[in-house]
Amino acid sequence: MIGVEETYNILVKKNKIENKYNQLIASGKPKGINIILVLVVVFSIGCIAITGLWIIEIIKHYPTYNTSIFTKIGTTVMEIILMVVTLVVYAVILLIVGIILKIINVFICFFIRKTDSYKQKLTNINKEKESLEIEYQRLNTLLSESIIPHEYRRVDAVEFIGKCINQGRAHTIGDAINLYISECQHYQRLEAMRENQRINEQKQHAYEKEINTLKKEVIKANRTAREAKSTASLVKIRSFFK
Repeated sequence: MIGVEETYNILVKKNKIENKYNQLIASGKPKGINIILVLVVVFSIGCIAITGLWIIEIIKHYPTYNTSIFTKIGTTVMEIILMVVTLVVYAVILLIVGIILKIINVFICFFIRKTDSYKQKLTNINKEKESLEIEYQRLNTLLSESIIPHEYRRVDAVEFIGKCINQGRAHTIGDAINLYISECQHYQRLEAMRENQRINEQKQHAYEKEINTLKKEVIKANRTAREAKSTASLVKIRSFFK
């Protein structure tokens, strides 16, 4: 049987193999243009440039001091609307450019796959993947003889079990597993309490918002009632002088 420490080491090695295997899969994909990065950079620069140019235009064509305030406000609002429309059109153009870049990327990746260097790289990656798969199977075979039950053969669980035994909190694997289960249940209860607290805070916030809305409606209704009462009194007073 394989002990706790060796089980832990095997699990750590398995995790490293899994990470390396995923990296190999990612490295095997041909790389084209980073479309998202290109669009974000171009969009940011374009937005800054367009906003700056329109601000300059607004300042340059701002009506003179003897122009009415309504004309000034109307001109400024109109130019701001035109600036927003320009930004929207620019975003649509970038979306079309992104689609075009995506199509170009497909062709680039297609031609990369046809190159001898890529085929050689793919061959090397497949060989390395095969060696990793063989090692992974070997570790699984060793792990099948572990003293730790199958459902607890995880790095965090085995690490906890090992610490409990080394610290004298548990004298057997079974006792350490029971402590681990108790610890997991404790954390689950804490998470449930935090989730309930979050839900209660959201409900409280919703109640407060609703109460504030009702208060505003009551204030508005009272104001309307006072205005109606004042109007009725005024009408009554005027009727005496007719």
